[in-house]
Amino acid sequence: MMASSENKFKPGDIITNFTDKTRYDTGPTLTFLRQQRTWKVSSIEPNGDYNLIEYDTLTATPLINRRTKEEKTGFIKKIVMDSPYFPYRIWDADDVKAIYKRIMAELQKEKDTEKMIQAHNASVVAELTPKIKTYFKKKRSIEDTVEKFNDNNLELEDVWNVIDEEDLKLAKDYSNVQKKLFRDVNTLEAITEDIKKDNQKKNALVKSVLGNSDLNNEISKYFRTSKKGGRTSKKGGRTYKKGGRT
Repeated sequence: MMASSENKFKPGDIITNFTDKTRYDTGPTLTFLRQQRTWKVSSIEPNGDYNLIEYDTLTATPLINRRTKEEKTGFIKKIVMDSPYFPYRIWDADDVKAIYKRIMAELQKEKDTEKMIQAHNASVVAELTPKIKTYFKKKRSIEDTVEKFNDNNLELEDVWNVIDEEDLKLAKDYSNVQKKLFRDVNTLEAITEDIKKDNQKKNALVKSVLGNSDLNNEISKYFRTSKKGGRTSKKGGRTYKKGGRT
């Protein structure tokens, strides 16, 4: 057994915590990747703590700080680095490449699933559009319309996108919803044009999905087995590049 005063690694060792995702890790793969690190042990403090130089995981070459043009350095306490709960180990090229290949495959699956979910949601909204417009004309409220179709997981932006611009402005909650969806209301005209372009893309996407039986089967399978039910969140679950909403 290693004595308490001994260090698991020595100066000159290249070490990494680059591992496969476990079933306990429910976060996105891209986030998981950014948490992985590879270091070269440059020296060890008298108390056993590690001074480090950060290396690229795939090539085991030093990373350079863009601002200072010097090698990126780090420091990790001995109790962390040597702990069995933090899986640092000696870097091995074949091991790292094999893990990277599996991680990339997982990342691609997540991207494909996200595309299917977006296509599914777009097809749901497209199917409901006549009913959405009819109910909106009756209530003149964007939020009431969202609530009416709550079982279909509609959100504010779904109703906003399918109602004609002039009709939207007649809604009693137009200003409030506008503020919720867009930080900068002064750019609304430009945003509306972007929304129109987005709608054209969504319509094309819906047509491609509805005409693809294999893809529909995959979507159905996902929604039968997923706990998410197609949307990760009813509140703030989307990221907007247009209008500044994040």
